[in-house]
Amino acid sequence: MFLINFRIKNPVAGNTTLTPKELKYITDSFKKNYREPFFNGPDNVKISAYQLQLFYSYLYVINDDAIKRYGKEDEYTIYSKDTVDILFKSYYEQTYIAFLRVILRISNPMQKYYGVKFDIYPSGKIKPEFFSEIYVSKTKKRMVELDGKMRPIYRMASIEVIEPYIHWQTVDTCLLKEHYNGDQKELKLYIQFHTIIRMKERLDILDQGDINQLLIEGIKKMEPFEVYKNHLLLPVVIANKKIGYWLVSIIEDYLLLRTFLLISQNNTPEGDKLQELSGLIKEDMKYWQMDRLSTFIELNKEENPILTQLLKDAGLESLLQIDKNLVEMDLAENQNNLEGLEKYIQQGLQAIKGYNEEEIQH
Repeated sequence: MFLINFRIKNPVAGNTTLTPKELKYITDSFKKNYREPFFNGPDNVKISAYQLQLFYSYLYVINDDAIKRYGKEDEYTIYSKDTVDILFKSYYEQTYIAFLRVILRISNPMQKYYGVKFDIYPSGKIKPEFFSEIYVSKTKKRMVELDGKMRPIYRMASIEVIEPYIHWQTVDTCLLKEHYNGDQKELKLYIQFHTIIRMKERLDILDQGDINQLLIEGIKKMEPFEVYKNHLLLPVVIANKKIGYWLVSIIEDYLLLRTFLLISQNNTPEGDKLQELSGLIKEDMKYWQMDRLSTFIELNKEENPILTQLLKDAGLESLLQIDKNLVEMDLAENQNNLEGLEKYIQQGLQAIKGYNEEEIQH
C-alpha cells in the first residue's frame, strides 16, 4: 500500500569498549521503545515512533496523489507537502529519542556513560535507512577528603547529539558569582555516591534508570543556582516542576554535588517555610515521610484541604503538579498516611491557636 520503505538497521559499536552483551541490550530496548506509546499526539493521546512512521507513510501517499491530480504548484499540494515534511522531521526526532531514552537510562555516573550517533541515509529519499553507532566511556573517578574521610567522587557527563556524543560536564564560574574567587573560567562537575543514594531514597517513585536520566538531563539543562543559608543550591526539575535541590560545594578546581534535598525538606526555602506554617519539626517531617516524593504524588486536594493549602502557601505547589502517570505504583497505603498527617497538623494548629488566644486573654 505505501510507497515508502523504512529500514532501521541494528546499532553497531562505535568503539571497542562496548561489549556484545551491552549492544544486544541496547538494540532490544530500542525496539521496545520504538513501538511503545510515549509521545504526546493530538489531544494528549500517547503515540509511538512506529505509529508516526505509519502516519507519515500514509500522508506521503496522499501527497503523491495530490501532485498527480493537481500538480506541484497547487495550494493543496503545497500544504500537503509541508505537512509531510513536518511529520517526517517529528518522526526522525522521536526515533532518535527512542534511542536516547535507552542511552540515558543505562548511563550511570559511577560506572559508564553511553552515547549514540544517529543519522539517516540517503537524506530526502523515499527509502530512508537509519543507522546508529553506540559509544561507551568509563566514568572518571577521583578520591578526595570530605568531612575528614577519603571518599570517591565521580565526573558528570552529558549526552550530546554531535561528536564526541559523551561530553564531560563543566560549569561556567560566572554562574557562581561572588561564591567563587579563583581564576578558572570553568569548573569540572562531580557527584558523590551519597547524593545518588539520597536521590533514590527521596525520589522513591523513580527507579535507577529514572535517576540516571534525571541526573544527566538535569546537569545539561542546568537551572540558575540559588543561595540559601549561605549554601549553593542547584534546582532539580521533573517535567518543568521543581522537586528538589542538589546541595553544591566548590572544592579546589571542581564543583561537587554533595547531596540531594527534596523541596519539602528543611534547609530548603520551601521546606523551612512549610515547617514554619505547619508547626512540624524535623522529626515530624521524617516520621510522616514528608521527605519522600511518594507522599505527595497521590495527594487528593479535596480530601486533604489543609495539607494542600499549606503546600501552596509554602511555595510547594510543584509537588501537587507532578504527573501521576510518571511511574506505575500502588499508593493506597500512602493515602492513609496523608490523612493521619493532616489530622496531626490540624491538632497542632488548633493547639497553637488556643495557646495564642489564652495569651491574649491574660
